[in-house]
Parts: sequence; C-alpha cells; structure tokens
Amino acid sequence: TNGMVIPDPYDSRTEPSDDGSCGGGGPAQSTSSDGDTLNPGTFCNGLTIQHSNVVMESGVYVLYNGDFKVNAGASVTSNGGVTIFLTGSASNQVGTVNFGGTADVDLDAPTVAEASAAGCSDCSGILMWQDDLAPDSMGNNGTLNGGINMDLDGVIYFPNGNINITGGAAGNPGGSCT
Repeated sequence: TNGMVIPDPYDSRTEPSDDGSCGGGGPAQSTSSDGDTLNPGTFCNGLTIQHSNVVMESGVYVLYNGDFKVNAGASVTSNGGVTIFLTGSASNQVGTVNFGGTADVDLDAPTVAEASAAGCSDCSGILMWQDDLAPDSMGNNGTLNGGINMDLDGVIYFPNGNINITGGAAGNPGGSCT
C-alpha cells in the first residue's frame, strides 16, 4: 500500500491468440490417465490436470472460456518452457488458475528461443498469462491452495487479477515472488 505506481512492464506485449476452433460448447478438457503427455494448442472450456505424472510439452497453451486446474493429488511438469494463456469470448468467460491441495506442480516459462519456436516471442519468460479482457474483480483471482508442492519458474501475469496463496502452499526455496 501507498507504494509508487510503476508502468506495467508487460503491457506492450502481444497476447497469444486462439486458433478459432472453440466455436461451440462442451466440457472442459482433462487428462485421462496417469502419465499423459499434453501438446500445446487451444483447449476449449479450460484444462484440468487430474492424474499423476502428466507432462506438458513445450509451447503455448491457450485456454479459451475456462480455467487451468490442477486437482488435489495430481502432478504436472513441463518438458521445456510453457505459457498458459487464459482468454475467452467475453470478459466474464476468461478463466483463472486453481491448484488443489496436495497437487505437485513443476512448470517453467519459455526461454526466448522456445517462445520464438512456438510462434509467440512475447511469451518469453511468462508462465501464466490472463487476458486483460478479464474484469477487475474478485472472481478473477487465481488460487493456489494449501499443501501444494510447486516450483513455478516464470512470470504469472494477471493484469486485472490477483493470485491467492493459501494455507501452507510450498514453493521452491530458491525461487522468488514479485
């Protein structure tokens, strides 16, 4: 509070776009078994990690009209850098992030080379990015619940929201939050 206001250092970056494949409804996509490997692309109505040893391959994951959830007891790692971009068809459809208690999450943002190879050079260094279309409201906040073991290497950029870390969520002791 009462701190100096600084300009948004990410405001000039171009957001990733969805591939236009999410015209209809349908359920959120989720992992189907332990050891699943996910490939980057557009995920209609969100993405839920509900199993163990799930691997996200390097690239940009556009979650359209839904949340990124890692359920309690699930585990996910990245094989190279990933950007998870939350967007939607309207401001009230932009998703958020929710990690359940006892989840194990180890994700890295893309390097300059990985972001360029994925076709989103502005994604470099950004792990999770919520579309600025999202309203400035409490319903827009991400939640990392108690008991999570997480190692998140990269920026979590929610220009109009917050990330709430609750009840004993543990991070990499060598990491930092800004």
